[in-house]
Amino acid sequence: MNTLIVYKSYHRMNTEKVAKAMAEAMNAQLTKVEDARPEALAEYDLIGFGSGIYGLKHHKALIDLIEAMPAMDKNVFVFSTCGNLREVNHKLIKEKLTERGCHIVGEFAGALRLNRDWKGALAFIGGKNKGIQTRRIWRMPVRLRRAFWVRRRPRRRCRQSVLV
Repeated sequence: MNTLIVYKSYHRMNTEKVAKAMAEAMNAQLTKVEDARPEALAEYDLIGFGSGIYGLKHHKALIDLIEAMPAMDKNVFVFSTCGNLREVNHKLIKEKLTERGCHIVGEFAGALRLNRDWKGALAFIGGKNKGIQTRRIWRMPVRLRRAFWVRRRPRRRCRQSVLV
């Protein structure tokens, strides 16, 4: 299966780490939003879109790429890294993708919770959750593979689930 993961990592580069772990587990091609061309997305069977969450939605550059995409019948998945687990974070991007005719086969919201710990007394050592992010990222690809690539049903509407 020809797979592409498009991501935007901006602040602490956590999304880039997650995207690289996914790409390694799936043998997928990895590209940043700035380097992706909307017309080139048609070449892939499965496309992943991800970024950090800014104001309860994905990064504007990722949303702009999806809006510039031509309508296509593709299987896609959505992922994000954020300080909380809210289903509304993926609402806008999922609506934009379904408007373009894409089938959402899964989503992942990784609450790394690092952004809440950078202002207190433990900021000088990297916050109280230092190292938790790394453990979660390296366990993630196996769960993702089990969740939507092994049991994936093409062109069938299925209930999306949020993995933790």
